[in-house]
Amino acid sequence: MLIPCVRQQLALHQGEELTGTASGDKTRGLPRVRDRALTAGDDGEVHYEVRLVEAESRPTAVVAAATTWQEFPALWGRLLGEVWDCLHAGGIYRGCRNIMLYLDGVPNVEVGVLLGQPCPLTGRVVASALPAGTAAMTVHRGPFGEVGAAHDAVLGWCAAHGHRPASTRWEIYGPHNDDPAQQWTEVYWLLS
Repeated sequence: MLIPCVRQQLALHQGEELTGTASGDKTRGLPRVRDRALTAGDDGEVHYEVRLVEAESRPTAVVAAATTWQEFPALWGRLLGEVWDCLHAGGIYRGCRNIMLYLDGVPNVEVGVLLGQPCPLTGRVVASALPAGTAAMTVHRGPFGEVGAAHDAVLGWCAAHGHRPASTRWEIYGPHNDDPAQQWTEVYWLLS
């Protein structure tokens, strides 16, 4: 089951402090980040490789919604279910990676899939696209419910390297796997 990084998103928008900081102070609670591959260190801490990429726009099929961070955990599964019901009606049962696009801090969200083939879209499911532009990104390897640590890593890396993240960010989930150790998620933050 997919679980987005709602706790971290909620904390960022409520001004709460997250544990660990990039500079040693407690402003914005940005985590320490190391510029190296994802590994579990001797301290048990997971380290993320964060890098700049030129993200290309990618077509999606989504249901868009304006929600609250408190309501989003109960909402996203229904939105994703609507998209998959639409795809199934069009004969598509696999090959579309799940995505969550957070357009701002409201949050206005788009929940759905990368759409690599034509499919008739019905109901609230609409064609959209992931944004293009310079983004800071990393890959979270492990349970989907722990993807918030990757968001923290990207934000910390941006602070440490003088980059300003915009409010637009997204997650692209790897193919379904029941083994949490085999799950992975790409995390992107568009830069201002």
